Amino acid sequence: MPIALEQLQQLSADDQRDLAAIYPEQASPHWIEQRLERGELLLAGRFNDRLLGALWVRPATGQWQLDKLQVRANTRRRGVATQMLTLLCQRADSSGTELLLDIDVDSVLNALLGALGFVAGQAKAGTRTWTRSARQ
Repeated sequence: MPIALEQLQQLSADDQRDLAAIYPEQASPHWIEQRLERGELLLAGRFNDRLLGALWVRPATGQWQLDKLQVRANTRRRGVATQMLTLLCQRADSSGTELLLDIDVDSVLNALLGALGFVAGQAKAGTRTWTRSARQ
């Protein structure tokens, strides 16, 4: 299933329902609006007009801090996160931007991040920061 990665700014009713499935504990429109107002970017993986995954990006000069990478429960283990991160890495490479992501030490994403060229930092309080420098 090929995923298109897109930045969401205006959310349709379908997008809001899909985000509620992706972020069941947090996807109230108010929560999303607050993050967008702070200048964070909401990126989503879309397939057949439905959002299957999403992640937040806090842009800074030369670096993007990634947060809350989630995939809908019923579409996990089908490569959605892999495609989303691969497309994001391509965008970061073309703009010369470093990527940072803090995740739990025992996250299922650890192997994927390593395969995509992220380098693991020291674990602190159960989390680890992964960094990926832009490729030329």
